[in-house]
Amino acid sequence: MQGNLETVPADGYRLNFGGRLAVALRALATTEESNALWRE
Repeated sequence: MQGNLETVPADGYRLNFGGRLAVALRALATTEESNALWRE
């Protein structure tokens, strides 16, 4: 039981962090694409 209490929050944090990182990278890529379109 204690093992579950330790791993579940860690997994949740890892997934949350990964999700935020993916959103940030996607936003950055979108910004780069928008800037490229504006330069053209």
